[in-house]
Amino acid sequence: MDKIAVLFLAAGYGSRLQRDINNDASGRFSHLKGVAKALLPLDGVPLISHWQRLLTSSSAADVDSFVICNEANYPQFKEWASSNSFPVENIFNDGSTANETRLGAVTDLALAIQKFDLARLDVSSGRAVYKAVLVIAGDTLFLKDFSLDAFLKLALSAKPIGKEPCFVTSYPVENEMDTLKTGIIETTDQDLFKFDTITVPRVTGLVEKPHPTETTSRLACPCFYFLSHPSLGLVKAFVDASLERGEGLESRDASGRFISALVKQHPVYAVPVSGRLDIGGLSSFISAEEYLQQAKKA
Repeated sequence: MDKIAVLFLAAGYGSRLQRDINNDASGRFSHLKGVAKALLPLDGVPLISHWQRLLTSSSAADVDSFVICNEANYPQFKEWASSNSFPVENIFNDGSTANETRLGAVTDLALAIQKFDLARLDVSSGRAVYKAVLVIAGDTLFLKDFSLDAFLKLALSAKPIGKEPCFVTSYPVENEMDTLKTGIIETTDQDLFKFDTITVPRVTGLVEKPHPTETTSRLACPCFYFLSHPSLGLVKAFVDASLERGEGLESRDASGRFISALVKQHPVYAVPVSGRLDIGGLSSFISAEEYLQQAKKA
């Protein structure tokens, strides 16, 4: 069975959510003050634990999980790890202490790959220890019909003639103005990846939060990336190049910035999903909780 690393990007500060909680007159959500988004209780279970349940029960891959968080929330993650048989040494504190000094998702990704040595080779065989790194945003869950095993089987089936491909996911936005809230991918049917009865298109571009007039695509691309081993070195190269050009945090803040560059250098294919639960503010948290409660009754 192939071995992969799973990396949760959980170093954000959830500023909008915390602001909404502080402004909520009902006081119903005061217990969520200061709680990291990846640890928010959804249906009584921390968000990240929903993923861990899927990952530990996967029959498609042997999985090692890792978390990168900020210094402010590090104690929360250590406590979660201790209570959930998760190795504390697999949690890395990126050193940032406030939203204003955050490093950005792509920098965190590069740091975690280096800190946990996720691109390392086995000494005896010379092969990659991890065939790929699955990157998951700490504030995201997919809808109940999502099959992690089906996704992993597809991604791990790749037997490239050239570069080993990467995979992302996509779903259509509900209305066109939603493009302003997320990364939007552009694809082509001229290059398809086929597995079993599934055919998925190649990604040709990603635009972060575009106005609807800036792209004809309406395919949202959440931070759920299967990065093949050969692509991992491109993350640090992207960060280094951005810093050398003197670019600001914006160029490294959203994870999609890296995907936008990756598709120009490496084959990336988009696997369709029906949608996701994205915890941005308090209203989206409430909607996610309601969705999970209803799904449990169905």
